[in-house]
Amino acid sequence: MPARPGSEGIGDALAPEVEALLMSSLDSPPESRDEYLAQATDDPELRSRVRELLAAHARGERSLRRLAQRIGAGSEPSPTTPERAGPYRLIRELGRGGMSVVYLGQRDDGLFEHQVAVKLLVPRPGNDALLKRFEAERQLLARLGHAHIARLLDGGRTEEGWPYFVMELVDGVPIDQYCDDQRLNIEQRLGLFLQVLDAVQYAHRNLVVHRDLKPSNILVSPAGEVKLLDFGIAKLLDEDGLEARPTELTGLGGRPMTPAWASPEQVLGQAVTTASDVYALGALLYVLLCGRSPYQGPLDEPESLRRAILETPPLPPSRRLGDLGDGHETIAAEVLAERRSTRPARLRQQLQGDLDVICAVALRKTPERRYATVEQLATDIERHRARLPIRARPDTLGYRFGKLVRRHPVGLPSALAMALIVAAAVFVHTERLEAERNRAEIEAARAEAAAESAVRQATRAGLISDYLVGLFRAADPHFASDHATLTAMDLIERGVERTHELADTPDLQANMLVTLGYVYRNLGENTRAVELIQSAVDILAAHPGEFAGEHIDALNALGLALAENGAHHDAAEHYRLALAEVALDDETRRASILNNLAATLNALGDYEGAEAAHREGLAIRLRLEMGDYEEALSRNNLGAALWRQGRIEEALEEFERALELRLNDPDLGPEHPYTTTSMGNVAASLMALGRLEESYAIYTEALRLRRSALGEDHPRIVPLLHMMGRVRWGLDDVDGAERYWTEALAIRQARLPPGHASIGASLNALARVALHRGDLEHAESLLLEALEIKRAAYGDDHPGVADLRANMARLRERQERFDEARDLLAAALTVRLERLGVEHPAVLETKRQFVDLELAAGNRAAALDWSHQALGLMGANNTGEESELLELQQQISELTASLR
Repeated sequence: MPARPGSEGIGDALAPEVEALLMSSLDSPPESRDEYLAQATDDPELRSRVRELLAAHARGERSLRRLAQRIGAGSEPSPTTPERAGPYRLIRELGRGGMSVVYLGQRDDGLFEHQVAVKLLVPRPGNDALLKRFEAERQLLARLGHAHIARLLDGGRTEEGWPYFVMELVDGVPIDQYCDDQRLNIEQRLGLFLQVLDAVQYAHRNLVVHRDLKPSNILVSPAGEVKLLDFGIAKLLDEDGLEARPTELTGLGGRPMTPAWASPEQVLGQAVTTASDVYALGALLYVLLCGRSPYQGPLDEPESLRRAILETPPLPPSRRLGDLGDGHETIAAEVLAERRSTRPARLRQQLQGDLDVICAVALRKTPERRYATVEQLATDIERHRARLPIRARPDTLGYRFGKLVRRHPVGLPSALAMALIVAAAVFVHTERLEAERNRAEIEAARAEAAAESAVRQATRAGLISDYLVGLFRAADPHFASDHATLTAMDLIERGVERTHELADTPDLQANMLVTLGYVYRNLGENTRAVELIQSAVDILAAHPGEFAGEHIDALNALGLALAENGAHHDAAEHYRLALAEVALDDETRRASILNNLAATLNALGDYEGAEAAHREGLAIRLRLEMGDYEEALSRNNLGAALWRQGRIEEALEEFERALELRLNDPDLGPEHPYTTTSMGNVAASLMALGRLEESYAIYTEALRLRRSALGEDHPRIVPLLHMMGRVRWGLDDVDGAERYWTEALAIRQARLPPGHASIGASLNALARVALHRGDLEHAESLLLEALEIKRAAYGDDHPGVADLRANMARLRERQERFDEARDLLAAALTVRLERLGVEHPAVLETKRQFVDLELAAGNRAAALDWSHQALGLMGANNTGEESELLELQQQISELTASLR
């Protein structure tokens, strides 16, 4: 049977009720077990049987200790224990380990009196290595001064020559026992656990890894203060957080550790890092949450324990409570829940989701896949307590399936592999949306009867399971009627067709449609994404007031899909509908919708409105401490609004901050599309500031990373191609600019619907190339098509339409159609003044273009007037390079002289 970590299993087959009561009794202090048994059961025979087992257990532990002492001591007699250690009188033994013994000490030298813990090394012949380890522990403790680490007070040797050190006496009990004795609920246990994390993180910052974290080394005082003890097998790290070079201290006999709390790398004798402590903390959290070891099987058998540590992923703690009505663990589950001041069904509900995931990540078998630091683990605990989405992600089905394929590379049908991977993506995204979107509903549901909640959750889980199993079978040649090999797109579309099976649960059906819409959107199939998400909105709208949160989220998702498809006015309308339905206190949703609305306002040319919405969303995210991911999102989009207003240096600050946050985000990293978006925005700002070579280098790397992540022809690589063309144009590399813009146009025309505004941007760019080369007819054709697309998408008063009119004016100037050119340029100037403001660089650019136009038309007086306007604007706005200013002043002087 499973034994709790740190104890010995008895191993005989027992009746379930005997086993349950025995296990709970072992968790109680020995001196209070009789009292506990009297309260736990009215059955005298059951109490008697458990008392016999407890006595046998105690005898077995004493025998093991005597055996260990004989093995450790050989034939040498035990030396007589000293009566004093320096100024401290040794009163009684508190505990002993393999190399040392701890005594209660009383200082009585007349200076002052207080009690301490005195740890002595028991002298043995040939124990030089033990002595070095003991002295190393004393040196480690001397490095550490923290409120939750027992303090080192003194040290030296007794008159008999025994090495000792003196520590703060901790009046407390092991953390798991304290939690159970006090009947702490899950929230209170997490608060206590955060104290432990704070202490371990402090040790790690001081390059010390504990290596033996377990309840008996973590005591809690009656006041609820944690103290971390026993650095006897701790290890110094080098500056990179890796184990320092081996010494005699690390190479003593077997590997120093407590097996039931050891990490896989400790069991294998591999390098120990801070990740080893993270693993032990995961095991401790697991026990505090559900009262059971993360391992199953006979843990008193070394080989069984080794296999459990190295090979078997722990069940989620919510599933280790035992199923209700299962006869084998029902009583134990009730006792465990009672110790957490709740009921089994409620406890299960509390552990499901975030806490299951946090334990799973901390207990991953490979160190690099765990939390990178204790601080990251603490952050997720704090985010869970604040009802914010945690940063950790569970292993996806795709990841687990990939491991299966690597173990068994032959014989798995490729279509089934694709089915598992795609369905896993859908399922994980669905579950993640459920967790993030329905926190309010989850909190309300928790107030309902446990049985009703369990039935409802089981029903939903069953529906999702049936739905996904149907998809798997559709891709498996053993079940598919047509025996065809399905592509990923085939499988997703079949998933859409099967959503009718969820019609009896409209919220679940709509959620699945939204998820599949996101899948299509991420694949660049935006039109299909809009169709599916619109269907979800319609389904939820048919149940007014019943699924308010889901309806808001579906409107928000539809806005995203419409914006991606170029329908920005429709997108803005749906965002505003969503905002109108959001409760005032639902700030998390409000921040998300504001962010999306602001991005659409940016596209529509309302840059001040976009800035205001982004600042409101950013303020919410910072106030709620929603984390780096959310802050980066707001800062990146705020930077875009500032950039569009010509406030390039302000924009660059926001872009660089967003990029830094995303590069350091373990869930994103450099290849994620969000990160490469930030890279592109930094590059765009550098381009606008004239730092073209720096800009091009960043764009080149961003394009490489995005292609690696999304493929060669995904629509989301096009913005990078387009901007790289602009950089090459600025570097007078017309051929290079044309290559980028031609590729961007080809992808947009192939992957976007006809008339998409982005197609107009590519046509406009290529028209500049044609105009530069003197191919006026081709330039006119491109500009007319681009202007038609932009006007249809945005209307006549959009800054993008003004850009096209300015380019068309250049063409008309080259064609000597000066009156048309003036009209076009005047219309462009009006829009730029109204929509961008007089300080925007585009206004100055327009006035200087008027100078060129009037000079080409031979109207020197008008050219002089526009030159004075441009010069005045440069002075008022304090813009323009010194060379530009001198050039304009020289032009004014020449024009003035020519008109005399």
